[in-house]
Amino acid sequence: MLAKFLIFITTISAFILVSTIAIHELGHALVAQYYGCDQFKAVIYDIIAPHTEIRCDSAYNNVVLTLGGIAATLVIALVFILTGGQFTTGLSYLLFGFGLLISYGDLTDLGTSKNIIAVVLFLSLIIIILAIVKISVYYLKQKGIFKDGVKDGMKKL
Repeated sequence: MLAKFLIFITTISAFILVSTIAIHELGHALVAQYYGCDQFKAVIYDIIAPHTEIRCDSAYNNVVLTLGGIAATLVIALVFILTGGQFTTGLSYLLFGFGLLISYGDLTDLGTSKNIIAVVLFLSLIIIILAIVKISVYYLKQKGIFKDGVKDGMKKL
């Protein structure tokens, strides 16, 4: 039972992490397209780190281009929070936490203070942990491990 649970949590987390990276890089590419850049390529799997290669002959705002990745993950997470059920809400928190974690490189490129970056990274880890707990509780309730009687028994203590 424990092994099955750990495989479930690990698989869901890995899937959301890769999806978050893809959404993040897609955000950069969409902003590049908005500014009329002719050549851009989102590289999800790379030896160094995921990144978006952009070659733009027209004028563009580098700050908006950099924040496009962060904004894309936040928008998708917000849509899931507003439209989803309990499980989808847990996934959206995980998406939001990974989105903040991935934004490290973008915040560094923007020249953000190391203290602010540290706070964002700490906040992202807290959100990821809370999301995993939320998904775990949902999973365990579905398996019948947590029942309403257990909650009532805990209240009496």
